[in-house]
Amino acid sequence: MENKVIKTKKGIFIKTDKEFGAIVFSPYSGLFFAISKEYMTDTINYCEDKKNKLPDEIVKNLNIGIAQEKNFEIKSHWLPDNNAFSYVDDSKLPDSPIVINWLISNNCCFSCNYCYAGDVIDKPTDIADTKEVAQKILESNPLAVVFSGGEPLREKQKIIDGLSVLGNKVGIIIDTNGYRYDKDLAKLLKKNNAVVRVSLDSLHNELNSKIRPLKDNKSNANVLNTIIANIIKYREMKIPVLIHTVVSPVNKNSLFDLYDKLPALGVSGWRIFSVINPNDIEKKEKFEKLMTFGKSKSIDEAQREIQKEITIFSKKHISKSTFSLQIVHSTDSQKNSVILVLPSGKFATESRVRNEKKEIETNSIFEKYNVDLLWHYERYLGTINLK
Repeated sequence: MENKVIKTKKGIFIKTDKEFGAIVFSPYSGLFFAISKEYMTDTINYCEDKKNKLPDEIVKNLNIGIAQEKNFEIKSHWLPDNNAFSYVDDSKLPDSPIVINWLISNNCCFSCNYCYAGDVIDKPTDIADTKEVAQKILESNPLAVVFSGGEPLREKQKIIDGLSVLGNKVGIIIDTNGYRYDKDLAKLLKKNNAVVRVSLDSLHNELNSKIRPLKDNKSNANVLNTIIANIIKYREMKIPVLIHTVVSPVNKNSLFDLYDKLPALGVSGWRIFSVINPNDIEKKEKFEKLMTFGKSKSIDEAQREIQKEITIFSKKHISKSTFSLQIVHSTDSQKNSVILVLPSGKFATESRVRNEKKEIETNSIFEKYNVDLLWHYERYLGTINLK
């Protein structure tokens, strides 16, 4: 059925739209791809192990993480190329989310100085029935759902209940700080073709703990070793692992080191974000201290330096099939491109005006502002060429 998510025989998830084409999520690489109308049917046939006429370029990208393809450069998350989408306009973008980020937990063992969920973590809130919320999420028709928080792995039963509704019906991504590991949950994630995304800002324990300190400061000396050990455990189970890095003044010079060393851990890819102002007012002082680390005298100056370092880095490194690299240019004006579900079960997004989360109705997520829809799709698929 059109617009419904299909899990194909290859395990790849596809959502089709007759005006737009198809959107693909691969649990083997954690990557999202757009497929133009011209190749939509053949893409489905290929993923269902049926006869097809797909170009090699599309086949190679769909096989990232599945087959041992000869390494090649991933030029764009658009397939086969940007020109194939020059027909797209706002009205032809599908009206359902690509990804929904579910803050399934409102507690965390870390106290990150830039946490975008700081206005939710450890704050009093109503806690909704997990299975009921999962059903509402399913009805909003996302291609993939991110179990996030806080730290979702602190909520074992919630993950079990959520997967009982969503598992193998949509793509599943687990956002974790990497500090916890549960063997039984790992088996369940494997069964449901989940991707694990670990937040890691430096491979130097002192720097990583400066940005992302444990609430129990006494254990900070062993944090990085624990995280790396857990990444290795996921990879031994053949669960794909992605790394998330938020660039701040403390770790802006660590990008080259991360690029050199992360592939040795066997991770599938790396996503880089620039830091944005946190919503939690209580963290304002810590955030300002973080942003004025080093030579920067103000937050604005620090942001300019961060963008400069990311630009220098991006010009020297490419995204490859054996190690995908994606730079997400987060800004305060575009942060509401993310669709959230709060621990209370209410849908929300980031307010464009204030540093806070704004509740939205599930039946009108993209109804008011086409620009929100455009930003949401560009966040996961790259720049869209409109008419």
